Amino acid sequence: MRRGTKERSANLVVVGGSPYELGLQYGRKCREPIRRGLKVGYSIIAFYNNLTRSQCITKVQPFLGPLEREVPELVEEMKGIAKGSGVSYEDIAVLNFHGRDLAGGCTMLHVGGELMKDGRSITAQTVDWTPALAPYYHIVHRQPDEGLETIQFTLAGVLGLVGRNTKGLSVFMNILLTSEPISVGIPAYLMLRLAMQQNSLSQALSVLKRKKRASPFNYMLSSPSGAYNVEASAKHFSPTEIKGRFYVHTNHCLCSPMSGEDLYVKVTGSKETLERYSTMERRMKKVHPGALGVPEVFGLFRDHDHYPDSICRHPRGNLPREGRMRTIGTVLSREGEGGIWVAYGNPCQSTPKFYPL
Repeated sequence: MRRGTKERSANLVVVGGSPYELGLQYGRKCREPIRRGLKVGYSIIAFYNNLTRSQCITKVQPFLGPLEREVPELVEEMKGIAKGSGVSYEDIAVLNFHGRDLAGGCTMLHVGGELMKDGRSITAQTVDWTPALAPYYHIVHRQPDEGLETIQFTLAGVLGLVGRNTKGLSVFMNILLTSEPISVGIPAYLMLRLAMQQNSLSQALSVLKRKKRASPFNYMLSSPSGAYNVEASAKHFSPTEIKGRFYVHTNHCLCSPMSGEDLYVKVTGSKETLERYSTMERRMKKVHPGALGVPEVFGLFRDHDHYPDSICRHPRGNLPREGRMRTIGTVLSREGEGGIWVAYGNPCQSTPKFYPL
């Protein structure tokens, strides 16, 4: 780690060095959250997919060789995390692979400068997942020996979740479910990490398109040069340049051909993704130019229309623990600002805090 680096918050983990050292420090500092979160994660996979830990490890094996060839630096980091936390490399690989039929619930929003008081655009989203995993989310500030510093809100042991780098490039994501078979390629969390390590928006788009993707996910990217939403799967890549006053995305596909393969409503048995999308669209259409600041954008995510499956998601008490869904946190990145805003827990009950790079 760089000399003089201090951790500034109980929720913040700072690591530095080579890829292996990044992982080793992270694994040591977050040993218990990784181990406990991994145990909960396997129970969630068993609930949704009826798979045991050994079956999960068997399923991830075909991905390991291609990952060694395509992203050796990320493999080294995962091996460091495994060593530092005292779990197997295969367990960390499973943790970093989001497979079929694991639903999400995130609501994403890009707000153009026209609607902002200071003229600076904002990208934001909720991170919705099983509340049993909520204690194992934190902010990770990586300071590599080579490459860009990044700051991310993530689940313990996961290499890539929402955040930004020191070039002002932000990369956010949410889950898609389609009928396309999952291919052997790079899992979405690692794809996001690759994109976040790039120097520019165009380079990030290029790496998302060029690398062999394993499964469907939606990515929202923003930088001082513009913003894009990308619906991507193993065989499809649908970028949309965001030019208007705002852009909303939830968990169903908006673009052809992936919209024709969408399974989210069928798999979840609910129209909540459509309802969250229409609610945020309706609210944003009422916003006047220059009306929003950071507090007002966070306020948009406190909406309870269609409660409990609202934008501010609350768990259904009649479901097993593993099947419940809640907003774990809300993350916001503002153009020209060196860090991210994070509000832990439901936005209706929390206050955002700024975490600088």
